[in-house]
Amino acid sequence: MVTLKHKEKNMKTKISLFAIVFFLTITGCTTKTLKKANVEDLTNAPTWVKEEAFQQGKIVASAKNDDQAVSFREKRDSAYKNSKENLKNKITLKIDNLFTKLNTDQKHNYNEEKIKSDIIENTMKLAKMEDIYETNVGNIYIKSYIPLNSFIDSVDDYFKRNLQKYTTLYANYLILKNNSELYNILTN
Repeated sequence: MVTLKHKEKNMKTKISLFAIVFFLTITGCTTKTLKKANVEDLTNAPTWVKEEAFQQGKIVASAKNDDQAVSFREKRDSAYKNSKENLKNKITLKIDNLFTKLNTDQKHNYNEEKIKSDIIENTMKLAKMEDIYETNVGNIYIKSYIPLNSFIDSVDDYFKRNLQKYTTLYANYLILKNNSELYNILTN
């Protein structure tokens, strides 16, 4: 009988040890998994997510969703809005460079900021979403673009339709266009 009690006690000890080891293993693995899941891993992400994208024939921008976005739709919409804002910043820089070249004298009879704003607004209507990427933690990255030729055509069309009445500005524009400087300004 003593051996039977000893065996039962030994068996209870083994079961208790197994339960403790099992509990510690499960708890330890879960903690490690949760810690890893909260860290965004961009190892396998497309290049455009990790660095500024450049594509021949396109003006490209990408962005991540805002942190307060919760659902997939909110994240997607937020990332697209941010991507378009980055695209708008690039377009604004190009238009600013264009007007720097156009204005040989600072005396002019037109509202430069209004013209720039109109051109940028018209150009942004050409923006399209090209790619989407969801990370391991659920963040959304979106790449959007404007075709370069469409952008140049949009600027050209705006000048033809709206700015011929400003002869000096329009003449300077035509000079840039005829010397291929316009293309260089808008593509760099």
